[in-house]
Amino acid sequence: MAGVLGYIVGGGLTEAFGWRAVYAVNAPIGVVLFVAVLVVVPSLPASERQRRLDLVGALLLVAAVMGLIVGASLFQRPNGLTAAVGALVAGTLLTVAFVFQQGRSKTPLIPHDAMRTANLRTGSVLSFLNTATTSSAGVLATLLLQQHLGFSALQAAFTLMPFSLGVIGGSVLSRPLAMRLPDGALSGVGLGGIAAGNAILALTAGSVAGIVVGVAIAGAGLGIAAVAATSLGTRVPADLTGSATGVLNTAAQLGTALGVAALVSVAAIADQPTGTAIAWAGGALIAAAAGLSMVMTRSGRRT
Repeated sequence: MAGVLGYIVGGGLTEAFGWRAVYAVNAPIGVVLFVAVLVVVPSLPASERQRRLDLVGALLLVAAVMGLIVGASLFQRPNGLTAAVGALVAGTLLTVAFVFQQGRSKTPLIPHDAMRTANLRTGSVLSFLNTATTSSAGVLATLLLQQHLGFSALQAAFTLMPFSLGVIGGSVLSRPLAMRLPDGALSGVGLGGIAAGNAILALTAGSVAGIVVGVAIAGAGLGIAAVAATSLGTRVPADLTGSATGVLNTAAQLGTALGVAALVSVAAIADQPTGTAIAWAGGALIAAAAGLSMVMTRSGRRT
């Protein structure tokens, strides 16, 4: 239900105080959580305190992602091509540096044994694609509703609530489906739903009914696909379960950041709703290709 309430609270805050309030309200929440962690979470045993956080790896990862996001965002500006290319090149080089550094680090952010696990690698890619193709769809729908159709922030929030309801429904449906389908087929069903939702959005661009139906179907697909990715990615040796969960969550967050930056930039190549429809179509193609790949390569596996 957090997703449903998030739309309402975010829309209400934006309408009452402006979009900056959505970010400002997170500051006191972060402080409360920080204090709660210090009070509630037990200290590490003495035997584990020698393990240090890989600060170099963390900085490289943050810098790489920032470079890629800034580069994609700058493509939307009329005179931003040079800066966009420079930022993308810098982000790519930093990504290569991060991968190289992680391979040599004694205390990497991602344990070496974890990334040698095929299930975790596949689950991470799926988590990335799941959010890249759905978060971007939601942001594009929000922009279309407010900038093209004249909806207020709160009206747009209520219009997009079917997405979160779809996620809940898809998550519930994933359990009986998982009992009958292998990994690849379950992921394929979820990604197929995401592709169908994006396709409906693209074909009905500018239609409120199309947005409601499209985001609901994409949400249901995400509910199924997310469960499939998490189930597959955490199917690792017991001592790697914690690391696997962190990697999957990070991949999902990166998918949101990079997917939104990339597809919003694609939408900027033409006026609304045409540019938005092109971006939605791109999301549909990505999800469909990933789903088909999973069905073809892992349709018989339950490893």
